[in-house]
Amino acid sequence: MLTYYTKLLRDPVRMKKVSRTCSAAHQFYFSSGGPSHIDTRSTLKDGPTRSEQEIDLLFNNNKLWASKLSKEYRDQMARKQKPTYLWVGCSDSRVPAETVLGLKPGEVFVHRNVGNLVANQDVNFHSVLHYAVGVLKIRHILVCGHYDCGAVIAALSNTDHGFVDHWLRNIRDIQRIYQAELSAITDKDARVRRLVELNIAEQCLNIFKTAVVQKARAESVATEGEPIPQIHPMVFDPVTGHITKISVDWDKISGMFKDVYQFEEIAQPKTGNRGNDSSITPPTVDFSMRDIQWYVDHN
Repeated sequence: MLTYYTKLLRDPVRMKKVSRTCSAAHQFYFSSGGPSHIDTRSTLKDGPTRSEQEIDLLFNNNKLWASKLSKEYRDQMARKQKPTYLWVGCSDSRVPAETVLGLKPGEVFVHRNVGNLVANQDVNFHSVLHYAVGVLKIRHILVCGHYDCGAVIAALSNTDHGFVDHWLRNIRDIQRIYQAELSAITDKDARVRRLVELNIAEQCLNIFKTAVVQKARAESVATEGEPIPQIHPMVFDPVTGHITKISVDWDKISGMFKDVYQFEEIAQPKTGNRGNDSSITPPTVDFSMRDIQWYVDHN
């Protein structure tokens, strides 16, 4: 590789040719919608391999992106982040948070995993959640799944997927809870879509169960008059590119939480019955923020 680039640098004619080729490739890249339209298999004689070109493309794209940033934007990026949202989404490459939300870097804190799960054993997620709520003071938690989710499709099948089945069991448990409803759906695609939606709603509830969220919501009721962060179940459709809210009837399911997941005496919110509001706003807990504030003060 070093020999190739050394020869290239010493040959102005060839260097100019490569420069023109790279420029054309960049123009084609941005006009055609992404790397899937670029044939990276072709290469100059004795040039970089396909794998090397695929990585070089990323660095070249980054340089082009950075060159278009305004000074004001770069100054903003250099300051500490202050996102408004926490995105809990799937690892699927078709659902990039900032892109589908139309936001810029620094505006959304992101956690992604297979199936957009909020699992008790996932230390990674709970670290993100504690940091987002306790330190960044995010105002909204967006739990966004997507239709045609491979994790949901795999969970619905009776196939051995190896180690990943340990993770998919979280979705299968939801399938078990709603087995009657799902079994009544005869169309396979419709059944997958419905389990995608049920999974999103259950992950929202899993977030509400956490002490850090309940404490923050209770504190914000006293200081802001509303429970923050708010939790929003939503689903992305890869076919249309649209994100839609999922309606969650909190009154119907609140009985599951009253005696199990609430840790102290309940302080009922003053906003009244929210019915089918797509933002889950369950009763809050009268907790202090001393433990979180200690973390903020010492980090």
